[in-house]
Amino acid sequence: MSRSFVLDGHNYDYCMGRHNAAWRNERTIEVPIGLRFVHENEGRILEVGDVLSYYAPTSHIVVDWGGKKNERPIRCDIVEFDAEPFDAILSISTMEHIWKENGAKFLRAFDNVKRLLKPGGTMLVTMPLAWQPGLDELLVAGRVEFTRCLRMARADKANNWVQVEWPGEFIPYGKFQPGAASDVFIGIYTKAPN
Repeated sequence: MSRSFVLDGHNYDYCMGRHNAAWRNERTIEVPIGLRFVHENEGRILEVGDVLSYYAPTSHIVVDWGGKKNERPIRCDIVEFDAEPFDAILSISTMEHIWKENGAKFLRAFDNVKRLLKPGGTMLVTMPLAWQPGLDELLVAGRVEFTRCLRMARADKANNWVQVEWPGEFIPYGKFQPGAASDVFIGIYTKAPN
């Protein structure tokens, strides 16, 4: 496995964390992308789903409905969460679980997250592709609004990843590692300024 990957012209070091065996699945790229997003944004930051705290110290606000190790997250369904607007919002492989539970709820959750974003603010969302076909179809059809859609694909069993064309033909989920994505959607949404 190489030591780094490139997304949108930027170099990232792979995450080799032990939690969730990040070094052998999609977390190896999602975590560094998420951490850079947090470091590059100032002000109030919201993370939907408690992911980054497992890999690095964090201080931003986290909303998570599950029971994880970290007591800091606000335990709340993101559909019902309300707060003052945020400068930046991110979600690492979390929103697809809402889709799996209920497609209509996913759309309400996504609308609420966009509502929580300040004008001019930016949101980053990663989701595995080829895991929930209905969600893939929604993303490809543009029924979930993103300013930019990017895609990373696993290139081999050694867990090297490369940026590929969006949407393209998705690599089957679990092709290289059972229970792990072989294709990841990276959506960026920038809310229009007032």
